[in-house]
Amino acid sequence: MKITTLIVSCIIAAFGIYGQVTTSSDCQISGGGNANLIIFTNYDGGILNINVDQNIPNLKIGVCSYEPVTINISGTYASNVSEVIYAGYVSTNNMHCSNSPTTTTINSSFGTTSVNFLPASTLSNPNGYSSIVCAYSCNTTSNQGGCNTADQIVDYFATTTGGSLLWYYTQYGCWSITPYNVSGGGNCNLTTVTTVTTSFTTSDTSVCVGTPVNFTDQSPGSTAWNWDLSSSDQVSSTMQNPSGITWSTPGTYSVTLSSSSNNGGCSTTQQIVVNPLPLVSVTPSDTTVCDGASVTLTASGTGTYLWQPGGLTSSSVTVSPSQTTTYNVSSTDANGCVGIGNSIITVNPLPATPTITYNAALLSTPSGGTTYQWYLNGNSLPTQNGSTCSPPQNGVYMVVITDVNGCQSEFSLPFTVQDLSLGELLNDAAWTLFPNPVVGAENVIIQLTNGKKAQVTLLDLSGRIIASYSMNGSEMKLPITGLSSGNYVVELDTNQWKSRKLLVIN
Repeated sequence: MKITTLIVSCIIAAFGIYGQVTTSSDCQISGGGNANLIIFTNYDGGILNINVDQNIPNLKIGVCSYEPVTINISGTYASNVSEVIYAGYVSTNNMHCSNSPTTTTINSSFGTTSVNFLPASTLSNPNGYSSIVCAYSCNTTSNQGGCNTADQIVDYFATTTGGSLLWYYTQYGCWSITPYNVSGGGNCNLTTVTTVTTSFTTSDTSVCVGTPVNFTDQSPGSTAWNWDLSSSDQVSSTMQNPSGITWSTPGTYSVTLSSSSNNGGCSTTQQIVVNPLPLVSVTPSDTTVCDGASVTLTASGTGTYLWQPGGLTSSSVTVSPSQTTTYNVSSTDANGCVGIGNSIITVNPLPATPTITYNAALLSTPSGGTTYQWYLNGNSLPTQNGSTCSPPQNGVYMVVITDVNGCQSEFSLPFTVQDLSLGELLNDAAWTLFPNPVVGAENVIIQLTNGKKAQVTLLDLSGRIIASYSMNGSEMKLPITGLSSGNYVVELDTNQWKSRKLLVIN
């Protein structure tokens, strides 16, 4: 008896470098995993009685002979027979058996049946025939005298039925009248070689930490799946197409799919490169500021940057938040991985604009500030830094306050002290400026309630004279064309009294 040795091999093919990749293995399985094919061959034909006494699902039966055969299928598990196929001579004048039929017939109540006259061999062997005609030995390496070698017989029936060889029985002479039991097995030590393909696609093979990867099974006929997801956050899966698989740690990981079908199982592996996220830190020039102040934020990392809010793209940005704000910066490296850094900038509001009152030759502003600074005609008074001010001379006074957060208020509206000897503040209602504040106008209207003449002087907050005009009558237009936006002082001198008002140009 000749024993044929079969070698199991796997061939792995991967296509592409990045993006979707297909990975597959072709595994040759001896016996096919779920063997379900039995074969009978001889030369002289006759009556072949087959007793299906073994519970083999989807049983397939192949018969080959040179002379006609009557094939009878019976037995407890005959309903498991899904196919009976005959190949060889259908009828011939050579009938050596006492019970030889004149033509080949198949008697089975179950499955499909077919009688094939000298079909072409599916396997070439120089010791056999080019058509399936007859076989009487297990030999594959010596000339069979016009019949087929055993491996040709096995390959033909496995290919034609799609089955996997359970056993093979052969003899030269007529079939015995006594039934052949399926449980009795064969007399040739042969197996089929079934190719099982395991294949899957990967949505990407180079990803970032936390980026999901999808796997799609492409294994033909697969019915069960076991995914080894190699230390991913999900570890393993028995789904056909696991998706959203992520890794929390950088590294190179091997993902293996083991799939199986009725013919057996196979495995294939694909490597996934998980790249780290770039480390990003943010250094602010200050973490707490006053409303209206600017802060410079500097990011350290690699690649490109994007700041939110703001949408700026440089590594260092200057911002002026109006309220407490969290600034996030994303840094994208060469692998497309994105790291996030942030910094919270706390914004303290400015103190309310102070007001000035005058009583008994003393200027005062409501308390609440930490420090105070008084100004005379736009110049600071170094010794006047309390909530009250003793004016050293007549003029225009303003004050700013600073709170516990170091935030400074806007300048107060100017207060004019005309004659300290009188101990009173001139009534500003004696004249008016309109419009004030100014938006887009070329002139400001000055009106005197008593219609007296006056000398009009325009000054900046430092006390520098910008222009001077004579006013005759109760009204005049003060030209302001060419002045930049800001605060100015308008002074009226009627010879009887002098007064100043703050002019705001927007």
